[in-house]
Amino acid sequence: MTGKHGRIKYHIKNRIKRHHSIIASFILGAIIGITLFNGIFSSRLDLLYRINESQSAELMDKTNKLERLEKNLNNTKHLVVTGVEAEIDYKGNDLELIAIEKYTKDLLKDVPGKRIGDVDVDTIFQIFNERIVSINEENYILYVRTIILTDVLNIKLRVLKIQNDNEG
Repeated sequence: MTGKHGRIKYHIKNRIKRHHSIIASFILGAIIGITLFNGIFSSRLDLLYRINESQSAELMDKTNKLERLEKNLNNTKHLVVTGVEAEIDYKGNDLELIAIEKYTKDLLKDVPGKRIGDVDVDTIFQIFNERIVSINEENYILYVRTIILTDVLNIKLRVLKIQNDNEG
């Protein structure tokens, strides 16, 4: 009887091992699938976040420009600055570039709607050139390349990220 009984135990152990193997394979497949889905989803979410930030900054800029133009449209017959364009030369990621553009346009938000003769380009140069800016706990230094004042104020900046001493 022990011989038959021993074979039954052996078959039961083999079945249990097979079931454990199947369960482990299923769990491993689920983990791999979840990881892949998470990677794809997070990259798509990051792209949508960048697009949202860019469009938000652009909307704020356009709204500000429209308000200034409406205020001064009826009050003046002189040439008026109708907008601000910032061209940023920066080799970092898109979110940093968007934040720097937003910061630049925020500093210049009062320029649209002003008469061209009332805009002091030297002051704008002094405000931006070699200015150290802190955005999202990172420091950047701005260098003015050119400022062109027509009906649109166009400022071209070169931006360098300042490396902290405690970073690798």
